Amino acid sequence: CDGSYACSYAGSSGSVRSITGRSCDGSYACFYAGRSGSVGSITDGSCIGDEACYYAGSSGRVGDISSGSCYGFQTCYCAGYSSGSVGDITEGSCHGVVACYFAGSRGSVGSISSGSCDGNYACYSAGSGSGIVGDITDGSCIGVEACSA
Repeated sequence: CDGSYACSYAGSSGSVRSITGRSCDGSYACFYAGRSGSVGSITDGSCIGDEACYYAGSSGRVGDISSGSCYGFQTCYCAGYSSGSVGDITEGSCHGVVACYFAGSRGSVGSISSGSCDGNYACYSAGSGSGIVGDITDGSCIGVEACSA
């Protein structure tokens, strides 16, 4: 955790399994992650950028975030928020300004992997508001607003 309030309140009244491998780097990068909810492990240089994983899994659930995923300003902000869920976010997925912002918020998204959701607003609000989206894999949703709701 590196940056102003980078990991403050992470897991408070909830859980974050672990934060390792130069992850949560930026102002408020993992602030309130897993608060009254859960986030798996955040590893391998993930959640990089100001507010990158702010409120991720807060009052909801996000699986593991790994392999350089959630990279950029507010990229995974409120993912799996407020009774929502997102599976694992892996293999360099969710890159760009607000790429996965609100993904699975009050709804559901499966796992996001293999470099998917790459671009500004690429998967913004996917599966939010009681929506359901399955897995996003194999380099899917590439480009600005590619799979935004």
